[in-house]
Amino acid sequence: MELNVDDDLAWGGNTQPVALGSPELSEDGSQAAIRGRLTLTGEGGAVLRVGDSQLLFDVTDPSPLVAVDGTWVAVLAGRDSISLYFYSL
Repeated sequence: MELNVDDDLAWGGNTQPVALGSPELSEDGSQAAIRGRLTLTGEGGAVLRVGDSQLLFDVTDPSPLVAVDGTWVAVLAGRDSISLYFYSL
């Protein structure tokens, strides 16, 4: 299964730090919340580790500070910007 999020990561906008350090994917009305550990790539991108899965994001302004690298965050995304693909290996 592959999960794709079309929204960019905007620190303080759709991305916030969270105290609870466990992965989660939940829905609230027209938005989905994805909680995971954030890794900054240093090239204008970020990886959100949700359990054993990794979601790649482009980062827009305001960009997260280097100090948040490795911390737990929640990313809010519109339901219509999330795609789920199933495949067999």
